[in-house]
Amino acid sequence: MKKTLLGLFLIVSVSLFAQKQGELIFSANFKTIGEFRQGYKNILSENQEPAYVLSQRSRLIFDYKNPNFDLRFSIQDTRAWGETFIINSSKPLLLHEAWVKYKMNSALSVTIGRQELNYGDQRIISSRNWSMQGATHDLALLSYADYGFIIDLGLAYNANSTSMLEASP
Repeated sequence: MKKTLLGLFLIVSVSLFAQKQGELIFSANFKTIGEFRQGYKNILSENQEPAYVLSQRSRLIFDYKNPNFDLRFSIQDTRAWGETFIINSSKPLLLHEAWVKYKMNSALSVTIGRQELNYGDQRIISSRNWSMQGATHDLALLSYADYGFIIDLGLAYNANSTSMLEASP
């Protein structure tokens, strides 16, 4: 997965540098949270000790923007301090966002791929960036914004597993 992601990034980078118009932006996000867990989800029994956990999220973001389309790749690693997954990693580097936005005109665009959704005051639909892993959605999003009128139409598919491709017992 890492080799595929690195190869894809290199191919996209080379092709993007060949474009004369556009802007390439590299950014990062680093977040740590300390938690004192004393009865989290369940009340501690008398013989249990509370736990202190430090969690960290590291995110690298690659954006490319030009007049016709925008592109974003965002990878992240989320773990508790002290966790190491060097051999037989069960927590690999994750793809947080990977999308392309094609601008049909100044008001109409379509965005396809894994992306964050943020609407209104972000109480109901948001990227939940306050949590360590955040939330993204795999969807196609048709957006129209003109004269203060904004409407989005999204089409998404959620697959919990690949069981439809495997033989059933």
